[in-house]
Amino acid sequence: MPPATGKGASMQLLFVLAALLFAVPAHAATIVINNGLAPPNPANVIDASDDYSDRVAVQNVGCDADVEYPCASPGASTTVALVSGGSVGSVLYVYESSSVTMSGGSIGNDILLSDSSSIAISGGSVGDDLWATDFSSATISGGSIDDVIVAVDSSLITIIGSDFAVNGGSVPYGDLAALSGRLTGTLASGDSINNMFYQGGGSYTGTVTLSPPTNCSDFVDNDGDTL
Repeated sequence: MPPATGKGASMQLLFVLAALLFAVPAHAATIVINNGLAPPNPANVIDASDDYSDRVAVQNVGCDADVEYPCASPGASTTVALVSGGSVGSVLYVYESSSVTMSGGSIGNDILLSDSSSIAISGGSVGDDLWATDFSSATISGGSIDDVIVAVDSSLITIIGSDFAVNGGSVPYGDLAALSGRLTGTLASGDSINNMFYQGGGSYTGTVTLSPPTNCSDFVDNDGDTL
């Protein structure tokens, strides 16, 4: 079989990179938050008082990806809020049905979503990529992501804002037609977006969709609550 070329090759390379990124080595200094609780519980809010200098994994009760993945018997889901002043030094992993709200703060490297996990980003900064895999979902209404936005498997990434364009050409709200390209526009928060995106392809149904700002639930405050 001849080697893949063009977009097919690009997507294959992305899948290989995703597999490498999601493989958390056993020796990695991963902080696991799997208490089944939610903000405003202090242990579920990452703020300036925390020192999370390496990886953080948000997981359901009874799960620890450093020990076993996939988790055999997930318990209650965990919710974590990353707020102004808080930071994750390396990668933020979100697994099972757990979730994260990010209204501020920073993530040094990637956000990696798997299973049916979710994240809502309304502020803060991500140093590298956002990857959504499996049946996970992400909503972006503010903040910044330094590199690529990727939706593979059956994941969904919803981007809320206005004046969207792909490769310089205006695009309507709804699912993006192109499998890849450079997405620009203004997020609901007023922040700009200017990122390469990749979605779906072949038998994969990962989707990046665009949505207009509709109500205050597009925004999350510093306690992780919707406004």
